[in-house]
Amino acid sequence: MPRFRVFVWLVSVGVGGLFALDGWGFSSSLETSWFTGEAHELVYQKWDEGDHLLSRLVWPAEGWLLEAEAGLSWWRVGIEGWYAFLVGGREPGAWMEDYDYMNLGDPDPTHFSTHPVELGPYREIGGGLSFRIVDRKTVTVSLGAGWQYLHRYWSARDGYSQYPSGVGDSYDPSSGTGWPYPEWTGDEPKSSFDGEVITYEQEVMGPMLLFRCGMRPFAWLGVDSSVMWSPYPLAVTLDEHLLRDLLFLDHMAGGMLLDVEGEFEVFLWKGLSLYGRGWYRLVSMAKGDSYFKEDGTWYRAADGKSGMESTEWGLGMGMRVMVE
Repeated sequence: MPRFRVFVWLVSVGVGGLFALDGWGFSSSLETSWFTGEAHELVYQKWDEGDHLLSRLVWPAEGWLLEAEAGLSWWRVGIEGWYAFLVGGREPGAWMEDYDYMNLGDPDPTHFSTHPVELGPYREIGGGLSFRIVDRKTVTVSLGAGWQYLHRYWSARDGYSQYPSGVGDSYDPSSGTGWPYPEWTGDEPKSSFDGEVITYEQEVMGPMLLFRCGMRPFAWLGVDSSVMWSPYPLAVTLDEHLLRDLLFLDHMAGGMLLDVEGEFEVFLWKGLSLYGRGWYRLVSMAKGDSYFKEDGTWYRAADGKSGMESTEWGLGMGMRVMVE
């Protein structure tokens, strides 16, 4: 017990001494936000005339997030970190859609299936270091760098498919082999599924570059905008088809990871404020390698490539506490 008291005393003295130093500051915030968007899982097949889009799965995302953020600043330097996670569960009325394009070179789908989807877990972790290159009373401009990690998971069950019948092989117009599938119209007979059908998991991460601009037009009001961009994002996705007992693993590197935010902040009294925030996120990965697991063995899809795109936007409100 005496050692514990000494430890607490040392921590208290250290924290107190930190904030006694001129120029140090600490902030923390808690925010809840509503967001919506969708992710596109893409599968390509190599052929003589380029990569053909063979399959496109659309995964909707909508719900409520809770985000906690903490930051430490000294002079013109700032360090911050954040963690956000999904606080909602299954989204009623949300269905994923699966389109297949079995005729090479033809942009029209031939096969279709759709299933109610459950979202979660759904989280992000990030942090970074920034430097204020402009630091005036009413205007600040910051540049920075950091790291961001995004994790999303979907589970689809039940639903139905609409597949053509009486056709045996995909069609290649360059060689004339195969037999063209008819175009999917939505009028085909429906075949129902029962139980969990497919799951999809994304992990996206990468270094981030930051540009932030803040304005303080009034003593009680602040306005802030920021852009974060990754010069080289990385992504790993896992797609499990439970009814077929197939597992697909995709690795992608390069592309676009972009976050754009806008915020207004109302200062209630010293050290306490309320804020509203809007944000938009774009992920567009370069094509990568695809692997599949069948009968317990992993294989590389020699004629296949993978891709992934997603967009999200959201609105949030939160409270921030500042100690200077």
